[in-house]
Amino acid sequence: DDRYKLYNPTVNTPDWLGGAPATTTVSEGDGKTRTQAVFLQELWQPTPDMKVTLGGRYEEWRAYDGYNVNGAVTIRQPTVSAEKFSPKFSLSWSPSAPALSSQPSALSSSPGWTVTASVAKAYRFATASELYQLVTTGTTFTSPNPNLKPDDVTAAELKIERTFANSRIRLSFFEDDIHDAIIAQFNPLVPGSPTLYSYASNVDHVRARGVELALESRDVLIRGLEFAGSVTYLDAKTLALSGRASATAGADAAIGKKLPNIPDWRATVTATYRPDQRWAFTLAGRYSDKLWTTLDNTDVNPNTWQGFAPFFVADARINARLNPHWNASLGVDNFLNRKYFLFHPFPQRTAVATLKYAF
Repeated sequence: DDRYKLYNPTVNTPDWLGGAPATTTVSEGDGKTRTQAVFLQELWQPTPDMKVTLGGRYEEWRAYDGYNVNGAVTIRQPTVSAEKFSPKFSLSWSPSAPALSSQPSALSSSPGWTVTASVAKAYRFATASELYQLVTTGTTFTSPNPNLKPDDVTAAELKIERTFANSRIRLSFFEDDIHDAIIAQFNPLVPGSPTLYSYASNVDHVRARGVELALESRDVLIRGLEFAGSVTYLDAKTLALSGRASATAGADAAIGKKLPNIPDWRATVTATYRPDQRWAFTLAGRYSDKLWTTLDNTDVNPNTWQGFAPFFVADARINARLNPHWNASLGVDNFLNRKYFLFHPFPQRTAVATLKYAF
């Protein structure tokens, strides 16, 4: 059972520095959502090298007390509700039947292969902010959409994993097929307007297909050296859209275009050396391809305000466990001092020091 409440008024005040009492309400976005769910799962092992997992999730969702004010206009949004059932199925085959750990990040001491095929149904209901948020920030106006339908997702994955004595390598192929995808974007709602609107809408049909290669290993070349890395390729596109991508877009401008906020390529790499239980020295790198923020991919200048540029950044950190209670660390984020935009300029070389006490 989870509940969310949004209360976000914007008011006029004669002296915002001094905190003078508000005079009038400029805009307001209020509302609540509640989800109640039950999940049931059963694991069946018909043979020593095969596992079958069946599960299902039943949800009841409700959005209510929606209230929007914009100047002299007041709207009380209608209560909406939905009930959904999401089945899950997974088949895992381990030809050599290794004693794999139940913890995904733990490395097994028993080498072997594991092949897992999974398919599932899922629904993602709109948040209170997506339904009712109404606020102006600078030249960006956030518009509510109380009529949002839930994401309707069918997901499938084929995972091939090889475990060695001190390492694990995994290759995954996956696909998410989504109807009524809730996608947020920034666009003018009025042609020629300098005001950008942040809003969420349902896109009739989108699909994301991808592949990921991941590796983790310990005691690489020398004892105490750990390595982990992954590279992911994702082809995410709009397949059908009954409306328009924006006020200035053509009828089919978004069809076949990349989905907003999803890069084609992503990669991570981390190396940590632990000479003993006290010290840890870490180097890490992250790469992300350029991404779009509009359905019709019209934001073609990534290295500018509100753009999302490709980037590679590297971080370094030293961690010391001083005693069972005290822990200290010193690090430098983006020590290569790369310049890049993720909506706004992201921090360049940054030093970070922490001191933590645990009871």
